[in-house]
Amino acid sequence: MAAGMVFALTMREVDLAVYGVHARGVTVGAVCIRDGCSPWVAAAVVLVLWSSTPASPD
Repeated sequence: MAAGMVFALTMREVDLAVYGVHARGVTVGAVCIRDGCSPWVAAAVVLVLWSSTPASPD
């Protein structure tokens, strides 16, 4: 995963704000699973969060 991130950054394809959205989604998913949600429900929550959050503040 880190090699993919480095490649995307060196090719100037991805804004750093994308990683913040990714980190927030992973954190929300982990908290959902920790609190007893099904992993499938947590994955759905993360996908909804990622699709509804703009990656850059343009």
